[in-house]
Amino acid sequence: MLRNLMKFNLVFCLSFIFLFFGCAASKISPESLNEQNLRIINTRTKAALNYDKFINELIKYDIVLIGELHENKAHQAAELKIINSLKKYKKLDVVFEMISSDKQAKIDTAKATGVSKNALENAIGWSKRWDYAFYQDLIESVFYSDANLIGGNLSKGEIDTIFNGAYPLNGHLSTTDEVRNNIKKIVTTMHGKDEIKDERLLEALVQIQQYKDRRMADKLVHSKNLAVLIAGKFHTDKNIGVPLHIMDFDTDKKFIVVTLGYEGEEPNSQEADFILLFKDVK
Repeated sequence: MLRNLMKFNLVFCLSFIFLFFGCAASKISPESLNEQNLRIINTRTKAALNYDKFINELIKYDIVLIGELHENKAHQAAELKIINSLKKYKKLDVVFEMISSDKQAKIDTAKATGVSKNALENAIGWSKRWDYAFYQDLIESVFYSDANLIGGNLSKGEIDTIFNGAYPLNGHLSTTDEVRNNIKKIVTTMHGKDEIKDERLLEALVQIQQYKDRRMADKLVHSKNLAVLIAGKFHTDKNIGVPLHIMDFDTDKKFIVVTLGYEGEEPNSQEADFILLFKDVK
């Protein structure tokens, strides 16, 4: 009975997270982003820089992590703008939180057979949990180029296995009590203290979050080209997310974190290296 209740609560919590961060919005054009409605800030120096200098900074790195709010139409446009700019300089491996890694065979087959745009959503096994219309332009931009489209998330079966009692994740920086407690606080804040009373359920949600971050880090570290991650802001946070897992791989690859924010948000060098601030984007 308790296990069934926990499973129900897990589905409810994960659905709530998706709804909170995953609502679709009307598209805006990447071309509409300019110096009047987009500011790019170096979080360490607090200095602003123009878009071309920003891209020139990104191409110096092996891994670029871009953290979004899933429901924000300006963020989707900015990601498309950045991806299209980076493609001009280097071949890319673009890792998506929105696609589970067990779909990679489908993606590779669709690429090899030259599937049409109308059939692409089904061909790559896109999950109905995510609104495809929201990410369509970005997916197509990556897929119909020499870039590699890579699934970076866990499958449903893997999530079930972790929930049912997978071994704790091993790590040095990524699995400390401080990191896990900070993730717990975020999950609790999102749902309210009264909604997650079962400590085992909370531990399961933290474990799943960390396994997702480890999977995305693994895909990035083992990419052969300039690797770009498209994921939620919590996943790209330098304090708790994928960056810590990358460092646990003890790789020589250099990474940089870009967070997509909103006008009025304070730059925080502990969370990201650059922040993009949007104002009156239409």
